[in-house]
Amino acid sequence: YAGRTIGDVSDTNPKWRLPVGLVKSFLYGLERCDPAKPVILCESVWGVLWFFQQGQQAAAIIGADLTEARATCLDPYGTIIVAMDNDEKGREATARIAARLGGKHRIIRSSLRE
Repeated sequence: YAGRTIGDVSDTNPKWRLPVGLVKSFLYGLERCDPAKPVILCESVWGVLWFFQQGQQAAAIIGADLTEARATCLDPYGTIIVAMDNDEKGREATARIAARLGGKHRIIRSSLRE
């Protein structure tokens, strides 16, 4: 499960509610993606669902941090479209992720509307 608050974020009301003990070693939706095609890398699980409805394949990092384990999951993919949210954190994450993956993959930068 995954949930996101629509209220004010605080210590008692975090932005995301995820399973306790969730290890950031997988990319949501990647198991449905074909490495022979470009994969869209986005922030949220809802982005993955929307892209699949549009006929595209996508995977979410569930946040803006690409861990080493998650980066390794992308090794089979030749082209990665980095489509983080179009806010300050999303743009910063796009730059970090593109720089990190650029040596192994063809990277296309994109940004989603807020």
